[in-house]
Amino acid sequence: MRKIAHGIYKRGKVFWFAKQIKGERSFISLGTKDEAEAIKRVSSIKTSGVLEAQETFDKEVARFIVAKKAMGKHTERSTKWFEDTLKQFSKHVQNRPCAKVGEKDVESFYMDLRTRLAETTAKSYMGAIRSFFAWSVKARLRFDNPTKEIKSGRISQPARTIFASKEERDFILSKTDDKDLQFILLCAFHAGMRFNEISEARCDWFTLDGESGFVHIQRTDTFVPKNKKNRTVPLTKTFRNFLIENGMTKRSGFVLEPEKVRKHKYRVNFRHSWDSHMEKCGCKKYSPHVARHTFASLLAQKGQSIYKIAEWIGDTLEVTRKHYAHLAPQDDSINLID
Repeated sequence: MRKIAHGIYKRGKVFWFAKQIKGERSFISLGTKDEAEAIKRVSSIKTSGVLEAQETFDKEVARFIVAKKAMGKHTERSTKWFEDTLKQFSKHVQNRPCAKVGEKDVESFYMDLRTRLAETTAKSYMGAIRSFFAWSVKARLRFDNPTKEIKSGRISQPARTIFASKEERDFILSKTDDKDLQFILLCAFHAGMRFNEISEARCDWFTLDGESGFVHIQRTDTFVPKNKKNRTVPLTKTFRNFLIENGMTKRSGFVLEPEKVRKHKYRVNFRHSWDSHMEKCGCKKYSPHVARHTFASLLAQKGQSIYKIAEWIGDTLEVTRKHYAHLAPQDDSINLID
């Protein structure tokens, strides 16, 4: 072992730090081959103390989940998603302690994800891994975040080309008498709500005021909106009339199956009834998400402001413009100066 600086030694290619622990001199691995980084880590040890004892990756993930839930950061559904994602990564690194996971391990996992999954999905998995390692640094499980220098691939967001016409939408809505299915279809086609938003919808989200009304999609004890932002969507006359006819304002709790016990990642998984109905209508290509795009696309075709559409569907202005701006009718206002 060769001394490099005060208290810093080099054994093989790795730097170590000599520190008095309970009156005895002990050597602590700095986990780096870079001298400048070794000096930086020694400074961190002197300021914050040594790293905690290393455990298996799975046990460290369990600590991470407990910490996030205690902070109110995770719902039941997001907890399950983080656990599943990090379990895959743990298998990739053979359950090694996070302090022994390097940037190359993360890079190889990301490369594998991109060969198996859509880029958006791979990027979301990486978000979970970044979150875990950011926490691990704060929890003193390691010195640095190995995901810091890894750049996620750029995701192209092409314009939406698949959506139902107004006539198709109305036909789909007219072909069922099932009140739950009618509610689901109206949420998607007339309010642009996402699958989980429909599943978690509560009666008190819907307000009928005079001749109008709105749905206020908001955080609850079982649901967190995408991007953690509540939003309000005006009700169409069709949707408003349905709610009145079915006494929505006189009810409480969940709209769909209030007593259902969760056995799926969604509180209510209505995909089977949706798919069966679409097949019956000859519209198999229209998924719940396509219905949401139909809501935005029809608004864009009628000249509604992209700003309003973005606000109602809960997407960023940039994403909304890329997806729907091409559908806007020709603007002849330029001729005002002719």
